[in-house]
Amino acid sequence: MAHDVFISYSSHDKPIADAVCANLESKRIRCWIAPRDVLPGTAYGEALSEALRASRVLVLIWSAQSNESKHVMREVESAVDKGIPIVPFRIADVQPSRSLDFFLKAIHWLDAITPPLEKHLHTLADTVQLLLERQQQHQGEDKNSIILKLPTNERATHDYSSQRTAKLWLRLIALVVTLSILLAGTYLVWKVVVTRDSGYALPNPRTDHTSNSDPTPSRTNPSTTGRTSGTETTSTSTNAKIPMAPVRPTDLSFQRFDSVPGRFRVEFPGFPKQETEDWGSGVKGTVFIVRLEENYSFQVGYGDFTAFKPKVVDRLQSLKNIRASYRPGGEFLDEKELTLGDEKIPVLEYKVGGNGSFDRERILSARDHLYLITVRTPGDKQFVVSKEVDRFFDSFDLINP
Repeated sequence: MAHDVFISYSSHDKPIADAVCANLESKRIRCWIAPRDVLPGTAYGEALSEALRASRVLVLIWSAQSNESKHVMREVESAVDKGIPIVPFRIADVQPSRSLDFFLKAIHWLDAITPPLEKHLHTLADTVQLLLERQQQHQGEDKNSIILKLPTNERATHDYSSQRTAKLWLRLIALVVTLSILLAGTYLVWKVVVTRDSGYALPNPRTDHTSNSDPTPSRTNPSTTGRTSGTETTSTSTNAKIPMAPVRPTDLSFQRFDSVPGRFRVEFPGFPKQETEDWGSGVKGTVFIVRLEENYSFQVGYGDFTAFKPKVVDRLQSLKNIRASYRPGGEFLDEKELTLGDEKIPVLEYKVGGNGSFDRERILSARDHLYLITVRTPGDKQFVVSKEVDRFFDSFDLINP
């Protein structure tokens, strides 16, 4: 039987595995589950291997029992080897064993610990459906691509010509580098000889009064230069220490990230890590964050909007009150709108500085969720308004339920 999903589970969790299978198949997502789909007379290991090879997604029923199951471990390892996406469905509060952690540490799992189970089953079905649709889109793009294949003899000639061209380029680069070194050495020798014959000494950066960072001579008021309280003095400039600017991240590569539980999508400059933050008023925010070097970070968080207990009906004023309660201050930048179906959702944007940092953030609420989109920097005021940060903010969107 043709199928899309392979369900991996421990025999102790068979009731939940059957419920997952029934829910997925009710959404017309074809599943393979043992022992139901093992053909009589077929070796069990062979049937599992063939079923995995034909699958497009593996759903792992993750519990304390499957965490230690060698059969489950082999199925997960085989899926990783074949490049099959894995969706861990965690039904118990356990951390991955050492063996599973090797394969699951970079994968976002779905929690199904808190009842009711039906709610988590629907979230799992939506996630699997999204993965299958994305694979189908990629397959369509591959079919429409054009591949030019040369005949064998022409391909060999082309490869040989490419090798000769590469060698010529390498020789040319080596020649240019050698000439540059010779010219630089000749110039230095000439500079030393001319300086020695003219009687002038080369400037010493340790004793020179003019800062190397600013070659422009300082301008002084002739009426006040050299006089302090009626005493003649000589005006000198000091080498003040200039704070080093942070090394700004460059060549950022953005990739799309979909959060099914948070019902949003955004383009991150890397794969985000999930964390939990205390937002005050008893609210725990779920935060997806990509940390870069030099304390730069991109993050999107969401939490329960109703937990803040807004005292006004107007959503825009509620957002302003909530932000003032958890992070007062900052420069208000803009008020935008995000369209979700027929609904216009207000969005507030701020720039915030202090304690050696300078951040840019957006705040909005939708579907009883509060969303915070933030870029944090080590005091880099130019980066928060750069095109990379604009792309990150503009890529944020809500997924229709």
